[in-house]
Amino acid sequence: MKKFILGVLAFGIVPMAAAQSFSDDFNRADSSDLGGDWTSVGGSATRVIGNSAGNVTNSSNLSLVNAGLFSAGYTEAAVSVDILHDGSGSTGYVALALGHNGSTASGNGLFIKVQGTNSFEFIGFYTGVNDSTESWWTDPPIFFAADSSFSSARITVWASSATEINLGIDTNFDNTFDQLYTRNLSGTGTLGTQVGLGVYGTSTSADNFVATAVPEPTTMALLGLGLAAIARRKRK
Repeated sequence: MKKFILGVLAFGIVPMAAAQSFSDDFNRADSSDLGGDWTSVGGSATRVIGNSAGNVTNSSNLSLVNAGLFSAGYTEAAVSVDILHDGSGSTGYVALALGHNGSTASGNGLFIKVQGTNSFEFIGFYTGVNDSTESWWTDPPIFFAADSSFSSARITVWASSATEINLGIDTNFDNTFDQLYTRNLSGTGTLGTQVGLGVYGTSTSADNFVATAVPEPTTMALLGLGLAAIARRKRK
């Protein structure tokens, strides 16, 4: 399978002056949420369980990094997290939020997820908190089968333009995208400047969350990262 070199977050990107970043490894005592750096905006909160982020029930939810710790427009940020599915046959998902404004309603913020029962098998390009309304996107389906299923990966979400939203999946943890998907915004939604994480169900967990400010898409292309072109070629 063709692989794609990662070009965002801490994957060899040319450093930006005064770049902003936030990270959380969840290495602390279990709790009913993710702690003081995060704010839960819907559902049964994603929480710290066994030094990772998980949940105790099937509840669509989202926890956002507090704006004072990280804030960036969706075209100027990338978010990434390690994910794991325990293969128990129970439906679960892990979602990354980008350009969110804290509203759970349809069309507010980006909510990009990977989901499955025995492994991660499906991709969802959603808004709000797990909202599947297609009108916010120009190229449905927005929930579809992955090229191949996987039980663990590092996933990354970023924008390569004002409309192109990308999900990269590194199943080998070797700093390459093994799968890459793109969907395009219709331009009618309401976006903000927050990033976040949501874990649904007891079969999935997340670790090593990272949010990083990145150059504008045009600058990224000039740096030779080529993410926009890659995403266009790999569109599903």
